[in-house]
Amino acid sequence: MGKKKTPWYPRYMADYQMDPKVKSLNMTEHGAYTLLMDNYYFHGRLTSNREQLHSMCNAHAQHEHQALDRVIDLFFQDRDGDLIQKRVEEELAEMGKIKERRKNAAKIRWDNASAEQVQSTWNANTTQHSRTQEPRTPPEGGFHALPESKEPPSEANNIRYPTSSKPTETRERRLSAIEILRYLNKTAGKGFQEVDANLEPIMARLKEGANPVQCKSVIVAQWHKWAADEKMHEFLRPETLFRKSKFWGYLGNITSTSLASESPPEIDSNGKGKP
Repeated sequence: MGKKKTPWYPRYMADYQMDPKVKSLNMTEHGAYTLLMDNYYFHGRLTSNREQLHSMCNAHAQHEHQALDRVIDLFFQDRDGDLIQKRVEEELAEMGKIKERRKNAAKIRWDNASAEQVQSTWNANTTQHSRTQEPRTPPEGGFHALPESKEPPSEANNIRYPTSSKPTETRERRLSAIEILRYLNKTAGKGFQEVDANLEPIMARLKEGANPVQCKSVIVAQWHKWAADEKMHEFLRPETLFRKSKFWGYLGNITSTSLASESPPEIDSNGKGKP
């Protein structure tokens, strides 16, 4: 398929633990699932040939073959000789878009830096020779002119990715906040835009030490409490869920026992979660 290898991939622990099919797996099958996902993301594809998969995952014993086969049947679809999982395909496509945007942004920064260096050299030479030589004419279009074929990075998904002025930690925190906001939209059937007004409350809690799993757990917990209440349903929004005076209280009311018993929301025909 010619896909590039990916050295990392996102793992949504809350989604994984809440999947009813995951709860039926034994320890060997959990390991088989992880090995399959590692190879899927790293190679960009996963063959449907069972013998090759057994070898790839070092499955030699009969019970290991059975564990791998059961995981494949539960979580993957066979399509034209490859195993396919819809969510992985979506993640790989999104990761490809992010890489392309960052590549374009880096090229623009490099071109601008090169243009500034040329102008600085030009100014120094002009000053040095101004007494004995006539000033040279700058290139057509000016020193900062870029070729017409150069285009700014794509704005796919309307995600604003900081390029150079903000530290890496802030960029990663914003990406995590976008992921959490999308999870809220999917769970509660909302349509919050990925703008600063919605992302900043989430980023503030992440900066204080909350992690994405805790944020998603608060969303699920409050959704179970408010989804059936028309008055309270409107408070399933970033401003309320991630307000400093509210968030830590919501999180403190969640116990490991209650989380383990929570099931993911079912989605109705309108794309909205059903209590």
